[in-house]
Amino acid sequence: MVPAGMETLPKFQSRLAYPVKVVPVTNQSSPMTDLQILHPMQVGSATNDDSLVLFGHFGKLRFLFMGDLPQNGEKLIMKQYPNLQADILKLGHNGSKTSSNLAFLKQVQPHYGIISAGRRNRYHHPNLETMQRLQQSKIVPLSTQNYGMIRYRYYGFYDQLTTKLNGDEKFWISQP
Repeated sequence: MVPAGMETLPKFQSRLAYPVKVVPVTNQSSPMTDLQILHPMQVGSATNDDSLVLFGHFGKLRFLFMGDLPQNGEKLIMKQYPNLQADILKLGHNGSKTSSNLAFLKQVQPHYGIISAGRRNRYHHPNLETMQRLQQSKIVPLSTQNYGMIRYRYYGFYDQLTTKLNGDEKFWISQP
């Protein structure tokens, strides 16, 4: 599944290594049952503004996955889904300052904000401004840089959020 519009781009098509069924989606299509597509709302041109945004309820928690959607897209989501809230928010654009608008964070009211970014990445994600917005909104940040893989498991009334680092990675956490 890709945001509608991406499937027509020659650059995207050339990256497909083998015949695969590509399903273009918007929030009007719903080929999934466990995840609701919130964005894109129309066919786009495969930019960050067209990022796929997903919402799902698993176990006791509500999850919102933001892709690389910038703040203007967050405002559209706030308008389209005024009662949207999530317990866990996977921050947009790897914690970049172009995402995670303060008003958006206050509406969604997550307890945890997951940041998927590589250690010492060239973009310096997550951005300090984003981290300050999380702190101001009382959202606990969980970054893959510091915690490694972040996993949520649930069964009936039992659920668990765990993190896991492999090998010598713990050594790097304590470094400046």
